[in-house]
Amino acid sequence: MKKRIIAILSCILAISMVGTNFAAPSIQGGNQNSGQTGRSGGGGGSRSGGGGSRSRSSSRGSSSTGTSGGTKTGTKTTGTNTQASTTTTGFFGALDNGHATVPAPGSETTGLPEKVVASINSINEGGSISEATGLKEFAEYKAVGKTLALITTDAQGKISDVPTKVRIYVPNMVEGKDIKVIAYANITGNWAPTEVFGINHQDKTLDTSINGSSTICVVYK
Repeated sequence: MKKRIIAILSCILAISMVGTNFAAPSIQGGNQNSGQTGRSGGGGGSRSGGGGSRSRSSSRGSSSTGTSGGTKTGTKTTGTNTQASTTTTGFFGALDNGHATVPAPGSETTGLPEKVVASINSINEGGSISEATGLKEFAEYKAVGKTLALITTDAQGKISDVPTKVRIYVPNMVEGKDIKVIAYANITGNWAPTEVFGINHQDKTLDTSINGSSTICVVYK
């Protein structure tokens, strides 16, 4: 009887051990799956984080674009408002496929002869137009705001002294006055009247032509 009981117990023990051996791979598989799931989740998290990073980068791109666009628009708007409030003559753009720009602030008279710089300063300080420029026919004229320096260029932005039609902004231009434009052309070294093609009193703009890079002054009487 004891031998039979021992035999039965031995069989049960053997069966338990076999069951344990078969169960072990199942648990290990679970660990592997868990590990893979964890890594997959981590990888997903990393990619998600990367996606988040790309999202932030995209956000920065949008911000940059928005800022740039905003800056440009703001600059134009602010420039107009500033000009209107300070009665400063401004540059709107070149016409008829021409190209022109304004020099950097503070360099408007760089490279010009001292006599010319003195004449520009005299005009901007309210001096006599005829005395400053030598144009006797403008003795009765006064400056409308300050002078404006313009640099004419080619299509690639390289300085090129070529005749160019431009539109300028004259905030304190008054309708009913005799409006003219005089300009000092770098290539001639002289002050001379320049043709006015059109005046828009509502928009406060004036279309004129310059003989290459010039310093212009809108005058009236």
